[in-house]
Amino acid sequence: MMAMHALDPELVPDRGLEIRLWRESTSVFMTSGHGGTTPFGLAVAAARRGFGVEVFVTGPQPLFVDSVRSDDKKEVIALTENDYIAEMDELAIPLHTGAPVLATMRHALDDGAVPLVLISTWRLYRERAPHWVVVTGYDAEHIFIHDPWIDPKLDYRAVAKINIPIRFAEFETMARFGRPATQTALLVWPAGQVPDAD
Repeated sequence: MMAMHALDPELVPDRGLEIRLWRESTSVFMTSGHGGTTPFGLAVAAARRGFGVEVFVTGPQPLFVDSVRSDDKKEVIALTENDYIAEMDELAIPLHTGAPVLATMRHALDDGAVPLVLISTWRLYRERAPHWVVVTGYDAEHIFIHDPWIDPKLDYRAVAKINIPIRFAEFETMARFGRPATQTALLVWPAGQVPDAD
């Protein structure tokens, strides 16, 4: 929602849209709670709304299967991911099978895209969970992120989660999840803008 609203200020980011996006992009199962959102599902959800989008992923696929123990749940995650990838093919969404390097994100920001990056929450909250953040900018030493997670149990204002500066090396350490480490990101482009196939 943050990325889409940044690119289209007329889009209303409300709880209804939040739940719709989650339903459209979930892995169905993950860890002990509800399913997380996959890069492939998020890409399809953005493309369905007319945004340009491309996906970067490295590491074993299907993603997140190691977060569940049941073979049945692993199978559902794999089936869900394969279905998203088939839809990505139909929508001509570029899928890059390399790491989403910082230089790529900086160039994309300069060209008008909004990067979404999967991080591990360990360095932020001392919890090992996958978590999506929005990259909002950079300077000579830092990447800046918006973190959509507001913990109602903690005493801080939501504004504290806006434009958080993270040093490049620290961000590169955060921007991976699981074992072996998976790195994944989306670049969301303005509606009608086709990402460069390179």
